[in-house]
Amino acid sequence: SGLKIANSSSAGQVMIGNGSNVAAFTTLSGDIASITGTGVVTLASTVVKEADYVVSEVPTGTINGVNASFVLAAAPIAGKEQVYLNGVRLERGAGNDYTISSATITMLNIPQTGDKIIVDYLK
Repeated sequence: SGLKIANSSSAGQVMIGNGSNVAAFTTLSGDIASITGTGVVTLASTVVKEADYVVSEVPTGTINGVNASFVLAAAPIAGKEQVYLNGVRLERGAGNDYTISSATITMLNIPQTGDKIIVDYLK
């Protein structure tokens, strides 16, 4: 009885128990891109981190009844933005409320003086 530990491992592995009092060095997978011998874990680029989610950003651009283009601080991941005009969520796409290219939002109906635009997005 007792815990049995393997006596060798490869770089980038961690010790994981198998439920039968045996721990073995195992290579992690899934959202883990790599792990160093000192335990530093690098997540895969597809893992969403809190810093990647922007909430309630006010894009730059004058809201004056003439300007239709507004720019975000970063380009959202394609299809991962929600644009709100005066608290109402707008519909993306040609012929709809707005289109987006990189970080630039182009509104179909030009916002009027006093309107408010807020955007949530993943970058």
